[in-house]
Amino acid sequence: MRKLILAGLLFYSLSVFGHCLFGQSNKGAVTNDSDRTWALESGLTLEEIHRLRKLVGVENEADGYIDSIDSKTFKSRHHILVVTAGGNGHCLDLYVFAQRGAEFRRAWAAEEKGYCRESPKNPESFATEDGKIVVKIPVYDYNRQADRATDFYTYTWNGRTYKYVGKKTVK
Repeated sequence: MRKLILAGLLFYSLSVFGHCLFGQSNKGAVTNDSDRTWALESGLTLEEIHRLRKLVGVENEADGYIDSIDSKTFKSRHHILVVTAGGNGHCLDLYVFAQRGAEFRRAWAAEEKGYCRESPKNPESFATEDGKIVVKIPVYDYNRQADRATDFYTYTWNGRTYKYVGKKTVK
C-alpha cells in the first residue's frame, strides 16, 4: 500500500512539475489564457488574437506581453491598435493593423521610441474617441519621492498614416 501511495505521489509530482524537470515551460498556457481574455475584451476571435500576437513578435511571455488591444475606437478605419510591453512593462511598442476580412496588414508602428517607465507607474497607451493615439508616461521625482508630471505623446491620423504631433507635459 505504501508503494502505491509513493508511486501516486511521484506520478502527480511529475505531471505537475515535469515541465520544470525536463526543461519545458508552461508559458503557452499562460499565453492561451491571456489570448482568451483579449478575445473576450476585444471582440476578436482567438485565432485573430494569435495572428496579432505573431505579427507583433510576442509569441511567448519571454518576448514581452500584450498590454492592450483596441479593436473598437478605429473600427470605421478597419484599424486595430495593439500595444506591447517588453519585459516587466517598462517600455511600450505601438502597432496599428488594418483588417481586411481575415487578413491583418501592419498600417503603422512606433517601436523602440523610448516610451519607457519614468516613475514607479508603468506607461500606458490608448486611442481617443477623436482618432488619436496617446502614450501616457507618469514622471516621478525620485529625490523628493513625489509625482512630478505626466508626459503625453500624441499621434494623429492624417488620412494615410499616424503622424507624431507632439509632447505635452501636465504637472
